[in-house]
Amino acid sequence: MSGLVEKKEFKSYDGHPIAYFTAGEGFPVVLVNGLGGNWFAWKYFIERFRSRFRIITWDYRGLYNTALPEDLESLRMENQTRDLEILLEVEKIEKEVIIGWNMGVQIVFEL
Repeated sequence: MSGLVEKKEFKSYDGHPIAYFTAGEGFPVVLVNGLGGNWFAWKYFIERFRSRFRIITWDYRGLYNTALPEDLESLRMENQTRDLEILLEVEKIEKEVIIGWNMGVQIVFEL
C-alpha cells in the first residue's frame, strides 16, 4: 500500500509525538478511527476519494505508529480529542467533514 498515504508527525499539547497520515487534495475530510483501527481500515475510502478530497487521519496514542505515552492518564477520551484539535491546527483546517466509526464517533461528539 506504499504511496497511498503520506506519513507525518506532530507534537500534541503535551509534547507527545502523534503519527498522522494524509492523502489527496481538496476539501478536508478527517477520518476518526475506531479503537484498534488505523488508516488501512479506510483503504478503499481513501482510494475512492483522494482524487477529490484531502483526507487526514491519525494513530491514537499507544497504537500503531504513535508510541504509548509515559503518562497513561493522557489516554483519556478528552486528551484524544485534544490531539484532534492540535492536528486540525497543524494542518490549518478551519472547515472540514469529519467521519468517525466506533470510538471515533465519541471523539467527534467530544470535539
